Amino acid sequence: MNFVPGAATGEAFGSGDSDDAANFSCVADRPDKVSFASKAWLAMVESVMQEFAAGNPDLTLKMNEVFTQVPARLDPGPDGKVAYIVEFEGGKATLSLGELPASEADIKVTARWAAIVPAAMYVVDEKSPQSVAIYQQMGQRNLESGDLVVEISPGFQGSGGHELHNRIAERTKP
Repeated sequence: MNFVPGAATGEAFGSGDSDDAANFSCVADRPDKVSFASKAWLAMVESVMQEFAAGNPDLTLKMNEVFTQVPARLDPGPDGKVAYIVEFEGGKATLSLGELPASEADIKVTARWAAIVPAAMYVVDEKSPQSVAIYQQMGQRNLESGDLVVEISPGFQGSGGHELHNRIAERTKP
């Protein structure tokens, strides 16, 4: 099951407090969803990124994502972390496990698993300013709490789009 904001109260999508369970209701999941930061999720991410890279051959990017305090049921490393590196170049994407110093990546994201799951599953409707604002608010709250650290290389010029995130979010569950 997936939880959709606003559905329980009949309000517009994304209205209400996103931290209040009463503002969410259950809807049927896609059968191809996988648990965030699991081995199956990493395999799905790799596939999605390869497909995305093929459609964006000019994309050059090295990104490192690190999730901490990952539940044992997802089989994290002995330190409770799941970390991967993805490199986009020449229409290809390669994914490997590991953590880099921020200086070796264009973008490094470190996040506490439980705090980041709602954002990881959130599909951003770029045509809806409200949907974009909700996603940005999730990130801002996690940044302010220290549950999310984003380090961006000074020379990096990102696209700012949500297409890759959405492709992964659509197939992510807790």
